Amino acid sequence: MKICLVSHEYPRPASASWGGVGAYTYNMAHALASLGHTVFVIASDERDSRRTEGAVTVISLPLNAPKIITQRSAAQVLDYGDRVNKCVNSIHSDLGLDLVEFPDFGAEGYSFIVSGQTEPPHVLRLHTCLELVFRNDNRRWTPDARQIAQMETAAISAARHITSPSAFLLTLTSETTPLGASTRRIVPNGVDARVFTPANATDARTVLCPGRLQRLKGSHVLIQAVPRILKKFPDAQFIFAGRDTLSAPDGRSFQAYLTSLLDPKARPAVKFLGEVSRQEMVRLYSAAAVVAVPSLYDNFPNTVLEAMACARPVVAANVGGIPEIIRDGEGILVPPDNPERLALAVNRLLADRTLSGEIGRAALEAARARFAAPIVADEMTAAYQAILTPRGSDAKEEQSDGTGSDPRCTRPDTGVKSCALQ
Repeated sequence: MKICLVSHEYPRPASASWGGVGAYTYNMAHALASLGHTVFVIASDERDSRRTEGAVTVISLPLNAPKIITQRSAAQVLDYGDRVNKCVNSIHSDLGLDLVEFPDFGAEGYSFIVSGQTEPPHVLRLHTCLELVFRNDNRRWTPDARQIAQMETAAISAARHITSPSAFLLTLTSETTPLGASTRRIVPNGVDARVFTPANATDARTVLCPGRLQRLKGSHVLIQAVPRILKKFPDAQFIFAGRDTLSAPDGRSFQAYLTSLLDPKARPAVKFLGEVSRQEMVRLYSAAAVVAVPSLYDNFPNTVLEAMACARPVVAANVGGIPEIIRDGEGILVPPDNPERLALAVNRLLADRTLSGEIGRAALEAARARFAAPIVADEMTAAYQAILTPRGSDAKEEQSDGTGSDPRCTRPDTGVKSCALQ
């Protein structure tokens, strides 16, 4: 198949930024290419460019807007979406794409999807739209953010086909936005098990908390658990690896808010690294005795997958799509927003290296068997083929219930006029 994936978060060369949507797109693009598909990615950069990454062709468009979505105007988002639309049509005109996939986050597919275009067939990938972000992060809406969120939900409602990494996210999205999609498939996110791989374990009592510093990621829950852990393990160290955000209760730095919650005596045990490179994340996972993911909300976090692929024991909140990743013995799930239970689980692993090793090995086996990128790409290929399989003109389209059924839907025969890619 000839497939085009769209993500302005797709990592730029030599960039340290690996957001969740960008990481998904990178892993999926390269895994699909390894299966023999022709893969294009429409990404963003400072200027128009085209490059090849192995068998993947990356076409970059100027974003002409701030990197962070909540700092953009609705006009900037619409302008970028219009240019993405033109780029998709140009590739399709030249090469005949079989399918294009857009993310829900960022409204990149808005111009294409709401226009009613039927060629190439499209699929919308759920990640977490702004409506859910703001609801779970207790943020205040700005006029532009509200307009961008409305563009996202309009695209979600108009999308003909949807995939989601978890049943949780599909259900939650459908509760907030009417879904018109004729095909809905659950396909997990994948992890690059060639990059995220086990290394020699450390003897240090290091607790790693990967992810952006914001309320919905629950970093404040771990901060509140720190004194309980230090009481039992005074030599424990806590590392927070992720970009700061302006999502504190007063609208300021969340890192500053976390620091304010700390007892001054505990501050030397806590380090904030900010955004780090992918290579540095591999090192941090390998050096961690425990990886903590105390989210209040999470769709299907890459951090859990990456830690498992590095054979690290994970203590995670039992929320969102996380229970769809971690099965019995593959990690420890604790109630969300509960520092005491989080501390008990971390202390248990720090005290019992045998248990920690057993959980780490089970996590590694699960990551390789269920979430390795090539395995997930096989599942995604099946989802794409279901979308593209022709049916009789009088046949009814079906919806997937997420239980592994194989829904089919009609591929329209009409096309659209394409514009040239500059």
